[in-house]
Amino acid sequence: MKSRISDKTRFAKGRGKGEREKYIPFLKTRDFSSIGRAHRPKGMLINRTYELFSDIEYHFFLLLDFATNIHDIREQFPLDLEETMEIAESHNIVHSPLDSEEKFVMTTDFLLTMKDGSSIALSIKPSSELIKKRVLEKLHVEYSYWKRKSVTWILLTEKEIDLIILKNIKNFQEKYFHEFENVDEFIYQLETHDWDSNTSIQEILRDVSKKCKIPFGKGREIFTYLLAHKKIVFDYTKHFSIDNPIHQFKLNSL
Repeated sequence: MKSRISDKTRFAKGRGKGEREKYIPFLKTRDFSSIGRAHRPKGMLINRTYELFSDIEYHFFLLLDFATNIHDIREQFPLDLEETMEIAESHNIVHSPLDSEEKFVMTTDFLLTMKDGSSIALSIKPSSELIKKRVLEKLHVEYSYWKRKSVTWILLTEKEIDLIILKNIKNFQEKYFHEFENVDEFIYQLETHDWDSNTSIQEILRDVSKKCKIPFGKGREIFTYLLAHKKIVFDYTKHFSIDNPIHQFKLNSL
């Protein structure tokens, strides 16, 4: 996977700088001629497009983007070249490919800023990659780098993904950016129901949709939209279905 532009050009373009909406990832998918299954989703937490280089990065991004304790997500975050070269040398690790004249800047997949002000660096790797010496060497450099800065570093694989939560968030995220009319009226009608009852969401949506004079399908979409915006919450570790009873959900519209 050969890059179309140099690290020097990336820094000149302001890559790897800024926060939240103003952050520019150091690496972008269009920098490379072939990168496999890349993703460029729009964030729910922060209104910008993210640059993700694999399915596993995308899946973890969805989980991070839906979390409630994160202030900022910066992907493809650059590490200081001099520091990583020093760390590599001290551990007798080759920093960059031997056939390259340029020393490549290393990156961390995600650098999180939590709402309490702390930082967490995340490296995302398929578990199958962890048997490769070169992968482990680069991870060791990355770990050592963040340890120097007293930043928590965590290595994650697909084994840490809760597939039920991921499926739920994928479904909700699809409706996050939709626009619907009469959402306030829809919420008002939802509030008239007993949220401690065993009545199914499907029954309630049929009633609310009828009162709002919209098709049942549209009512279901608005309900999903409200879940995406956390106006309605439930235990995301459980399978979501409109057959679930309403007491499994909580309305946070006020």
